[in-house]
Amino acid sequence: MTQTPRACALTDKGRDLYPVLVTLREWGDRYLADETSVARIHRHAGCGVPVHPVLRCDDGHIVDDHSEIETRSVAG
Repeated sequence: MTQTPRACALTDKGRDLYPVLVTLREWGDRYLADETSVARIHRHAGCGVPVHPVLRCDDGHIVDDHSEIETRSVAG
C-alpha cells in the first residue's frame, strides 16, 4: 500500500508551530532513532534541497549557539 500525500490548510497557530515540530522531528531523528527507525527529511519544494530550522535575530544574524541569546521579560 502506498501513501498519498495529503494537503492541509494550516491555521495561523499551526504555521507558527510548524518550525517547532520540524525541530522536534530533527532532534528525535538525531537522538532517539535506532536501526529500525525511519527518518523523514523536509525538502524545499522549489529546489528539492533539505530545509532546517534556523534561529535568526530581526537584523538577520543567524544564532548558532545558545550562549548568544539573552532572555528578557517584556510587558504585555
